[in-house]
Amino acid sequence: MNRFFRTSPAIYSAARAGLDAAFGHPKIVVIEDGTPVITLSCLPPVEAAVTGGDGKIIAVVRTADCEMPEVAPLIAALLASEAAEEVTDAEYFVALPTGEEEA
Repeated sequence: MNRFFRTSPAIYSAARAGLDAAFGHPKIVVIEDGTPVITLSCLPPVEAAVTGGDGKIIAVVRTADCEMPEVAPLIAALLASEAAEEVTDAEYFVALPTGEEEA
C-alpha cells in the first residue's frame, strides 16, 4: 500500500534533502544476489517527480516507509503545518504522464 502527498517543489526538495540526510544517502546497498546498488536519494529529484496540473509535486510513499522513525515525524509536521496534504491515489494517477502506472 502507498500514501500520496502533494506539496510545493520547494517543500518537496527540502523534505527530500532531510530524508537523504537521515538515511545517509547516497550509499551503496548490496541486494540479495550480492549486487551492489548505489542509492542516490530517498525520492526522485523535482525534475523527475510527478507534478500535478497545479505545479505541485505529488509524491508516492510506501505506507510501511511512512511509519519509519526517520519519516513519520517529517510527514506529521508537514501535514500539521499544511505544507503538504495527503491526496488520493486517483489524483496521483491523473498526474502521471500518459502510459505510466508505478504505484
